[in-house]
Amino acid sequence: MSWLACRDEVARQEQPPSASVAALPSERELFAPTPTLPAPASHEAFDVAAFASARAHATGASLQAISVYGNSASSQTPSQEVRVVLAFDSAAVFRRGELAAADGLPRRVFVDLDDVHVVPGMRTVLSVAAGGLSRVRAFALDAGTTRVSFDVDTTAVYRLFLLTNPYRVIMDFRRAPARAPTVQPSLRTIVLDPGHGGRKDGARGPTGLEESVVVLQLARAVKRELAQRLPGTKVVLTRTADRTVTLEERSAIANGLDADLFVSLHLNASPSAADRGGVSTYVLDTSDDKQALQLAARENDADEKDITDLQKLFASLYRKDQVGHSLALAEAIQASTLKAARRILPALPDRGVQKALFYVLVGASMPAVLCEASFISRPEEEAALATEAYRQALAEGIAEGIGRYADKLAAQKRAAGAPAAPSATHGR
Repeated sequence: MSWLACRDEVARQEQPPSASVAALPSERELFAPTPTLPAPASHEAFDVAAFASARAHATGASLQAISVYGNSASSQTPSQEVRVVLAFDSAAVFRRGELAAADGLPRRVFVDLDDVHVVPGMRTVLSVAAGGLSRVRAFALDAGTTRVSFDVDTTAVYRLFLLTNPYRVIMDFRRAPARAPTVQPSLRTIVLDPGHGGRKDGARGPTGLEESVVVLQLARAVKRELAQRLPGTKVVLTRTADRTVTLEERSAIANGLDADLFVSLHLNASPSAADRGGVSTYVLDTSDDKQALQLAARENDADEKDITDLQKLFASLYRKDQVGHSLALAEAIQASTLKAARRILPALPDRGVQKALFYVLVGASMPAVLCEASFISRPEEEAALATEAYRQALAEGIAEGIGRYADKLAAQKRAAGAPAAPSATHGR
C-alpha cells in the first residue's frame, strides 16, 4: 500500500470526553469557520471512501470504539508506526481531509462521518506518542457530522483502508521518510503470528484438536529455531498465550516494531473428505480461485461477497515491491516446510504458493505471508500435528525458509554494495 502524505484539519481547542454526539461540543464552540473539504489527494483515497459510501445504510451507523495499537505514550522508545481503528456497527459514509499547521496549531488529519452516532461511554480523546501522531479526538462537527481528528507532526505520513465484518476504518501513521531498505541489516526483527486464540479457536480436527493451540506451539518452536539460525535477529510473537488478538492488531504489532518480516501461522481445513490436504503458503493479492476465496472468508470471519468486493480496492493499494518480496519469502517457506514435513508424512501434498485476500496481511508494511502448515481436518495430518516430532519438523522447515530468504537478501545487498547482515546458519 502506498503511503499518503497528509496536511489536515486544525481544531481550535480540545473538548472533554463525552458519551454521545448529542453531548459533544459543536463546531461553533471549537472551530473558526472551516473551509470546504478538499478533494482527496489521490485516486486511492477516493476509492476507499467511495466503497464505504456504496456500502453504507441510509439509517446511519454507530461509532463503537476508537482503538490505538502501537501507542508509546509511556515508553522511552516510541513505535515507528501507530494504527488507529474506528470500529462501527455497520458501514459508514466518510470523507477525509487535511490542513497544514498554522497560527501555532498543529497539523491535523480528519475523517468526517455522516449520520454517525457515538455510543455512550466511548473515549473521545486519546493521547498517543508514536508514528508522528500525538492525539486523537472525536467531536460533533455539526448536527449531522461526527469528526475524528488526528494531531500529527509535519513529517508524518499515513494510509487509510477499511475492513468488514465488523466494519472498521483504519489509519496507519508513520514518520517520514521511511527507513531505506537497501542500507539496513537484512533481518533485524521478525514477527510470528499464531492465528486465532482466545474466543476464536480456528479450525478443529476430527478428534477435537484446536488450530489455535497447535499454531501457538508451532510459533514457539519456530522462534527457538530462528534463535539458532539467525542469532542476531529479534523474534516476536503476536500472542504468547490463549488470548484474543484482532486481525488488525496483528500486523499493527509488526508495523509498530518496524519489523522486517511478518509470518502468520495457520492450519487449513476442508469439509470435503476428497480434499487431499497438504501445505500451502499465501501472499496478499486478489484471486478468483474458489477454494482461496472460501479459505480467506473463513480466516477473515467474513462473507465471500465481502472478499470479492474488496479485492480490486486492496489490489490498487498494495505495493508491487512488497508483493515481490512477499512472494520470494513465501516460495522459500513453502519449499522448506514441505520438505521437512515429508520426513514425517512422505505423501503430504504440495499445494504451492497461492494468493488470497487475508485481512491479517492487510496493512503490513513489510513482506508478509500466511502459512497453512497442514490440514487439521485430515485425520492423518491431525494425528501428526498432535505429535511434537511433526510440529518440530514444521518449525524447522519454516525457520529454514526464513533463513534462506535472509541469505538471499544479504546476497542482494552485497551485490549492491550495501552492508551485509550475518548469513543464516542452516541445518541443525
